Amino acid sequence: MEYENIQNPFIERRNAIIEWKQIATRKISESENVVPKASTYTLLGVKPKDALHVACAIEGKAEYFLTTDDMLLNKLVGFKELVVINPVNFIPILEEA
Repeated sequence: MEYENIQNPFIERRNAIIEWKQIATRKISESENVVPKASTYTLLGVKPKDALHVACAIEGKAEYFLTTDDMLLNKLVGFKELVVINPVNFIPILEEA
């Protein structure tokens, strides 16, 4: 994520990700599980960077993966390992908790 964020041409987005990272409770690094999982997600048509993000979320035992990327949402409909959801659709779930 750090490598990708450095390349982000939008300063506001780059800074928002930096701020978010400071409140993150876990940092997932490349492991023997992450890269092979990411490779399998690319076979589903997921872009490599997105596949790495999803694999890291799974490695970190996340229940939800939030994204505004409609193509990614469509590719991972019914995904078994975690719920892939738009942040707007996640708000009611968060409010229930």
